[in-house]
Amino acid sequence: MKLLTVAIPCYNSSEYMDKSIRSAISGGDRVEVVVVDDGSSDNSYHVCESYGQKDERIKILKQVNSGASSARNKGLAVAVGEYVCFIDSDDYVEKEYLSSFLVPGLYMNESLLVIQDIRCIAGTSSFLLSYVRSGTGIADAFYGGQIIQYGFPVGKLFNRRIIQENSLSFNVNIHYSEDMVFLLSYINCIEEVYFTCSSCYNYMIDNVGSLSKKYQAYESEILCFTLAVIMT
Repeated sequence: MKLLTVAIPCYNSSEYMDKSIRSAISGGDRVEVVVVDDGSSDNSYHVCESYGQKDERIKILKQVNSGASSARNKGLAVAVGEYVCFIDSDDYVEKEYLSSFLVPGLYMNESLLVIQDIRCIAGTSSFLLSYVRSGTGIADAFYGGQIIQYGFPVGKLFNRRIIQENSLSFNVNIHYSEDMVFLLSYINCIEEVYFTCSSCYNYMIDNVGSLSKKYQAYESEILCFTLAVIMT
């Protein structure tokens, strides 16, 4: 059984996919990479398919354009890893990204969400989105609002069994901060959060056309915040 599944939703990211996939598989032999092409109109699917033909660790799926949530859900549906993490198709990770999640106590506590910092890159500049590390309790995850402000799924390690047993998925009716709603749902099912001092995820700010960086309608925003209030 694979230890980790890396799910990558992809839409019109042909110029980024090579770097994104290569960075994902640098994590070792116990890694499975699932790329879901969300109806790209460029060469993204063919770029991904060429990797899938050469490396058995890589699965390439294709669907009609349905959005990032649908693509991530499809990745979760076929994942076989004990744990799951996400990478956006226009971002990339360092070689240590996956191993940095394997913190002390992970195998002793399945109900543990592991979070690491995110490095944001804009041209030649970069800055760190850093989480508070005052403890490992659920309350610490909400201290100062970081878990809400930085609610995206990247930079986090999820237990696939918890996702399956609680029927968790990304809400396809939300296209604004749907990541945060998924995260809050997951946190409702666990007991502990562990903050690492790692920052191996590189979030590329420049590509405003990606699945995770699109502007969405206000109806979607209202639904997102309504659900967030209910869960908190």
